[in-house]
Amino acid sequence: MSKEVAPEAVMVFLNTLFALFDALCDKHGVMKVETAGDCYIVAGGILDLPGSKGREKQQVRTPHNGQPVVIRIGLHTGNCVSGLESTCIPGRIQLSAATASLMPHELLQPTGGIQVKGQQVQRPSSVVPQAQQ
Repeated sequence: MSKEVAPEAVMVFLNTLFALFDALCDKHGVMKVETAGDCYIVAGGILDLPGSKGREKQQVRTPHNGQPVVIRIGLHTGNCVSGLESTCIPGRIQLSAATASLMPHELLQPTGGIQVKGQQVQRPSSVVPQAQQ
């Protein structure tokens, strides 16, 4: 996208998207740790997933084609890990095994192993979208 539109349009898009995420953080009592490029990093003291499962993203459209933004979400419970978001299928929510164990009501699909820097291989799962259930 950043190669197809003016830098100002990319900044307006990210600002709109991140402002929505900021509001969701306030609503659900979690804290934005930082943003790094187009990555939005959040931490929370307890597992409190929004019931919307990302429906808010439909409110933000990409500037290069006007389509709803497609995001990747990685969730982990416990010590900080990296790699869940970057290895996630676009438009999906990927959970570490620790987080998945706290969500027995969700229909989950194993996504294979990922190597997390300085830790053992993680065995994440992906939340199966309602359209595929």
